[in-house]
Amino acid sequence: MADHSGLPITAFLLGGPEDGPGELELGARQLALELTPYGERLPAPTEIAPDGTRAGEIEMIGAVALAIEPALPSIIAVLELLRAWAGQRQGRGVRIVEPDGSELDLTGVSAADQRHIAQTWLDRKLPR
Repeated sequence: MADHSGLPITAFLLGGPEDGPGELELGARQLALELTPYGERLPAPTEIAPDGTRAGEIEMIGAVALAIEPALPSIIAVLELLRAWAGQRQGRGVRIVEPDGSELDLTGVSAADQRHIAQTWLDRKLPR
């Protein structure tokens, strides 16, 4: 297994009712490219997403994996890109899962709540 010096995460991209079959896959590929400047891309999982990742009308799941550079600007940029993706369409969500199993769920909450949840996660990752 490779040694990644960054913060490894997997972001499960949860499609909403307006997302078509190929849109989530295309969105995941585009998002992976946008995230590349902020860390090393890792192989995304191809197995079924973890329990609790599918809910309600969410039917499709994509995934992006990345070892984020351990720098505040990079981590913030990644969170903002993921939040922006989720906010593009009604019903979309993002669940970030770390290797230890801890999660950051930005699904089904307002933009203000997403910012608060992301900031709390960020504070836990980079204690002052």
